Amino acid sequence: MTTTPDLRHCARCKRRLAADNPQPMCGTCQRAVIDARVRPPEVPPEFWALDQMSDALATWHMGRVIFAYRTHPHHAQPISQWAFCTLSSGLSLS
Repeated sequence: MTTTPDLRHCARCKRRLAADNPQPMCGTCQRAVIDARVRPPEVPPEFWALDQMSDALATWHMGRVIFAYRTHPHHAQPISQWAFCTLSSGLSLS
């Protein structure tokens, strides 16, 4: 008697996972998630022209610039300091 293996699907794109893949996502989705974590988010050029952002940049005060970035209306909700640290961990901000 033969048994058919349980078919598993990617948690992100719902494609069938390879039998030798123990992860919950396919390789393509795993790479996309990793890339999104290490790459800064893309923002439109108008992002930098908002008064709040341009005023903060004009002060040359990194704390004000980071605050303006985190609270910019472009984001669906303000970015927490913790999330910003995670986002910027791959950037060279020194």
